[in-house]
Amino acid sequence: MSRGLVGVTSMIGSLCWFTAFTLQNVAYVKALGQIELLFSLLIGRFVFGETIGRREWQGLLILSFSILLLVLVT
Repeated sequence: MSRGLVGVTSMIGSLCWFTAFTLQNVAYVKALGQIELLFSLLIGRFVFGETIGRREWQGLLILSFSILLLVLVT
């Protein structure tokens, strides 16, 4: 049952991505995808207690800057 649920939610997620690409500017959809990565990292830290290394924090800062730059330019 667990594998089936993962497959269904993955299919729904892909359908939502394709729908978003048809309804909105691709740059905004890609930026949203990058923000999802930030949230995943932060949830891992604060909810699950994972440690985030120095390189991961640096990557987080670079990613945040690139998202901000993308939104400001577009």
